[in-house]
Formats: sequence, structure tokens, C-alpha cells
Amino acid sequence: MSNKTDALRMQVIETDIDEGRRLLGEVDYSADGFLAIASAEPGARDLLERLVKLVNDKPALQVATLPPAGAQRYERHSRSVARSDALFFDALQAFLARHYGVILSLGGPIELAPFPEMELPAQE
Repeated sequence: MSNKTDALRMQVIETDIDEGRRLLGEVDYSADGFLAIASAEPGARDLLERLVKLVNDKPALQVATLPPAGAQRYERHSRSVARSDALFFDALQAFLARHYGVILSLGGPIELAPFPEMELPAQE
């Protein structure tokens, strides 16, 4: 991407089972997989800055995946998804929702159901 107008703008929403949803602000997601703060709600800038730094500093995200066929019951499985991987945006959404209770939204209704494991292809 050559400039910020190429970025995908999303709302950043913190979810809490007791307190509901809280808009933190908006971020731009670039074609190369980095976030930039577009705006922040009062009192949310520090949290938003920490989340953006955390994500931008990682070359890959570790995300939970469904177990492969034949896996033992209750085994946990995960996969590393590199920033250059076509699935990185999906991994980013799953990572933020699962570990930080944060949803990236393009607008429209938001479902507060628990985030499932990602159905990613097996790592080669």
C-alpha cells in the first residue's frame, strides 16, 4: 500500500460479558498487515496504543485451530500465521477476540458469542 487511503478502516470494540461493549476508537489495517490508530475515544488511547503496538511488533500470530482428524480428545492445537500469509487478517481478528476481548468491526451488528478455533489448513 502506498498511502493511508488504501487502508481498511475498522472500529475497535472492547467486549465484556458483564459490561457489554465499549468503542475504543478506529484503526486502519494496511495491505501489509499493520494497524494504525485513526481515532481514539476519550480514555481509550493508551489501551488502543498498547494493542496496536502489540500486534504490529509480532511477525506472526499464534492462533488456536481445530484438531486434525484422528487427534486425541481434548488436545489443543494451534498454528502460527505470518503477517505475509493471506489468512493473517482472520488470524488477527481471532487473536484479538480470544486474548483481549476486542473485536475489529467494519460496522453492522456484532455478535458477542465466544470466538471459535480457526479452521485453518494444516501447516506444511
